[in-house]
Parts: sequence; C-alpha cells; structure tokens
Amino acid sequence: MALAFTLSAASCAQEDKDALFSDTEIAIIKTLIYQAPAGEASNAYVNTPAAATLGQQFFWDTQFSGAILIQGNRTTSPINYSAGQERRINCAACHDPNFGWADSATKPNDVSLGANFTSRNAPTVLNASFNSYSLWDGSTDSVWSIARPAIEGNPHNFHRYGVAYIICNANTAPTGNYFTQHNTVFPGAAGATATATVCGSLAAPSSANGYGKTLYEAVGFAANRVHVDRIFANFGKAIGAYEHLLVSKNSAFDQWAEGNENAMTVSQKRGLKIFIGKGNCIRCHSGPNFSDGSFHNLGVPQVGGYSGSNDQGRFTGVTKLLDSADNGAFNTSTAFNDSSTTNRVSGLSAKTSDVGKFKTPTLRSVNKTPPYFHNGTFTSLWDVVNFYNFAGNAGSFPGTKDPILTTRRMTNEEMEDLVNFLKALEGEALSSTLTSNTAPTIASW
Repeated sequence: MALAFTLSAASCAQEDKDALFSDTEIAIIKTLIYQAPAGEASNAYVNTPAAATLGQQFFWDTQFSGAILIQGNRTTSPINYSAGQERRINCAACHDPNFGWADSATKPNDVSLGANFTSRNAPTVLNASFNSYSLWDGSTDSVWSIARPAIEGNPHNFHRYGVAYIICNANTAPTGNYFTQHNTVFPGAAGATATATVCGSLAAPSSANGYGKTLYEAVGFAANRVHVDRIFANFGKAIGAYEHLLVSKNSAFDQWAEGNENAMTVSQKRGLKIFIGKGNCIRCHSGPNFSDGSFHNLGVPQVGGYSGSNDQGRFTGVTKLLDSADNGAFNTSTAFNDSSTTNRVSGLSAKTSDVGKFKTPTLRSVNKTPPYFHNGTFTSLWDVVNFYNFAGNAGSFPGTKDPILTTRRMTNEEMEDLVNFLKALEGEALSSTLTSNTAPTIASW
C-alpha cells in the first residue's frame, strides 16, 4: 500500500505540473535542475581534497592583508577593524557565509568594504565553479586568478610577494604549516621548486615595502619573480579548490522539479511560470546555475556613492584581463594555466559594445545577498523585479542598453509571485566543516 501511495502521489504531482506548465515549459524546467559544476580546467587541483583544506585556511586567514585604508570603523560581522590596522582582512570579510557568501557591509552605492570601499558589490562565491569569467566585469578568466585583484587591490591592500613570504615562513603557525602543506599539495615544478628557490631570500613584508611590492620589483629580484608568481598562483588554486565545494543546491525548486510537489508554494509555482514566460527571466538566467555566464547592459543606474557614474564594466574588464601588468599576469594564456586546451583570452579584445555590460549573476540563494547589481543599487528583490518590469533604467548609465530588455507589464501580484519563486532558489545549508574558520590563530610574521 505504501508503494501504491507513493506512485499515486507522484502521479498527482505530475498531473499538477501538466495542468500549470506546457510540455515546452516542463522541458525548460528540467534544464534548471541543479547539477554539480565540473570544475576549473585551468586548475588541476580543483578536486584535490588537500588543496581544498589548504584553501579553506587561506580563505579565513587574516595574515594576507595590509593596512586598512578606510577612515572610521567596520563593525559588522565577521571582521571588525579600523584604519591603519594590519592583518584584519580575509576572504570572508567580503564573502560572509552568514550572508550568502557575499558582503554583509554593502549598502546601496557604498559597496564592499575590504581595506577600503570599492566600486563594486562583492558577488557571492557560491557556485563560483560554474564561472568561466569571474567578477562583475569578467576581468579574470578563472576562479583561482581572482586572487590577483583581491590581494593586490583595495580589498586586501597586500602583494603576492607577501603571500609567498607567509607560505614560506608559516612553520610556527599552531594550526597550520603552510610551507609543508603547500609543497605536499603542489610538488616539484608545480610549486615545491618555487619555494625551494626563493623561500630563504624573502624579507618580511611591511607597509614600508608595500608588503613586498618594492622588493618584488627590484632589479636584483627579477629572476625570482616567476617563483613568487608560481606560489601565488598556487595560493589562488587552493582557494579555488575550497570554493569549488561551496555550492547552493537542493533548493525548494530542485526538490519540486524532481517530484516533491509540496516543496514549493502555489505562489512560487506561479512565479516559476512567469520566470520562464511573461517575465522572460530565463533569457539570461538559464541552466542549472540560473546564469548564462554572459555580460549584458541592463541600464542599471550609476549615481552617487563609491560606484561613481561611469563604470564601464566589461570594456574595462577585458582591458585588465589582457594586461600583463594587471590581471593578465595570471590569465589562461600564461604558464600558470594547468590546461593546454583552455585559453579564454585568445582573440578577445575590448569593444565599445562592451561598455556598461556586467556579468549575469547566479540566482541561487539570491535572497541571501542584498543589495543587488554590481553597485548594490537596489535593496530588495521586489525592487529588482520592478526594475526589469519597466525595461530597466532610462536614466544615466554608460553604453547602450541590451535590446532584450522590454517592458514586461507584470501586475503587482505577478511580481510578488516571481519574488516568491526567487526565494525558492535558496540552497540547503552547507556543512559546518566548510563554514568554519580553520586558519592559524596566531600570525607568524
């Protein structure tokens, strides 16, 4: 009888789907069900548990940060700090697991507070392994190479030389031995050769030497730069292996799409129909990560705050990605790429049509990460849906708005259903072993 009941319930669930959704819509829905990302081809260590363990320590370790540039205090979780202090920032400062792995300090137009305010709203690192290009402007072409702008930009105000020094000299750390761990995960030419070559020659990073920047750029250090770069690339690849485990999955939507009719409310089911129909959200938010991985100009208003009024998005991003003095130092055309068949910058160039375009973010667990868009301009999902309903902004923004944006003419009730559906994309809680701070408790430099 139990089996008969189960079959009957499944039959009723299918009948409910059939009544609300057409065969074409059901086929689309099936493409949205979560599937685990394959991983990053350019990172040979992305599925290596020891690399992920090391990367988790790096992610939470505040040693990899210079002096705070902001005036005043940051008093929000998980990190509290004030101007002039060192060793206060880790990846979790802008990617808080209690806030959907995005920045809990962001507010509209005053966004993402690392060592200083930045012009962009730190995106979630959940499901990062789905991304070919990362950051809002696609200025990195792998997950692991995000370490370059994060460490050497305003978020950390540090330098790759300092990262190499810490990895070389962390033997005394009470809960981590970075030198040994690094060389075990990255043996021989993959990394151990680099530490063997340079570790004894690295001086301690400090604000006086730009946390190693002036030492790295010194004429006499030229032969060793590639070894520091190798250690730094490994630092990013370990973090990438950790972030590969940070996924938003098994949402109410996934459970419903796989047969549990009660997993979503009636309003959420109506919202799904709008999502793939009248709202046309599926046009950009497609596939198991609810993102096409592409770049679009939505006419997002850019006014006030640290985001300024002329963020050129993808146009600037491509320029940075191709510049060997910028993020190009670690793009997939370099020797640090572990895949001989992956080159995401071949034939790439900055085009005027890229001005004002930003990457389509995942919608999984989107309810956990307000405010929204690259500059955090909207505080709620309702604001976002309403923005799309009127075909985006008609005001001040750089570039040309994507013609796919057209007035949707949704009613308030339909917009409410759509918002409720977006809430059904919240994934299950991650294991505490993945959300725990495993970094050394005492800085060793």
